[in-house]
Amino acid sequence: MATGKFSKGEAIRFGWAKMADNLGFFIALLIVTGLISYIFRTILKTIVESTKESAPVIFLIFSLIFSVPQMIIGMGFIRITLKFADGLKGEFSDLFSCYPLFFKYLFGSILYLGGIFLVSIPFFIWTASFRFIDYEYLFGSILTRLIALGGTILLIIPAIIWAIRFQFYAYFIIDKEAGPIEALRRSLTITKGSTWNLFLFGLLFVAINLLGMLCLLIGLFVTGPITMVAVAFVYRRLQTLTEDAQIPELAQAPKVTQTPEVMTFLKSP
Repeated sequence: MATGKFSKGEAIRFGWAKMADNLGFFIALLIVTGLISYIFRTILKTIVESTKESAPVIFLIFSLIFSVPQMIIGMGFIRITLKFADGLKGEFSDLFSCYPLFFKYLFGSILYLGGIFLVSIPFFIWTASFRFIDYEYLFGSILTRLIALGGTILLIIPAIIWAIRFQFYAYFIIDKEAGPIEALRRSLTITKGSTWNLFLFGLLFVAINLLGMLCLLIGLFVTGPITMVAVAFVYRRLQTLTEDAQIPELAQAPKVTQTPEVMTFLKSP
């Protein structure tokens, strides 16, 4: 049985190669999406100034409406990175190509974030208890700090694990047009045995983009595409190695054909 493991270095190298070969496309893509986001934020800000206090319901409705195109663009980014992961070329038209899957994505996101919230409830209760219980009086300041740190780490772990194990739900919705629950289940399947590796990959993801931010944010035009494509690469690798081997019906499904370019990269040291 496949373990679904992957190489973090291989994923980043793949992301770097795709970024370097398509830098102009990615820069234009980020500029366009940034402008779209700025326009929507400006319009929403204008609405906020006139309705937030006088008509909060209208403000809420407009906030939800303006979040829709942002979510659709986010889905489009996933589709673009998946195409690059499969050795294909992403296109600007892909940005809005996922709108038929919007409600699946919306409900999947609600389930995903709702799950993180539910498993975090013990953590919230723990942190709130410090307002009502004088732990320093009971245990002393040093021991209280150790208890607070240990409890925080212990109780936040379930939320981190949930976030890691179910993180690819959106990829399954966009890639396989799976329903929200099915997408979450498939993400749980392919990440089995790779939780720690995915956690370290997430830290690497954050570190790379922090470096991009330190370069006056200009570096994000480089680090952003690298990490986005790298995540799509990891999804495709886990999906291929794990899910196809473990779920019989998927083993019979048509496989994504990897181009000679991708096969050459995967075989390279």
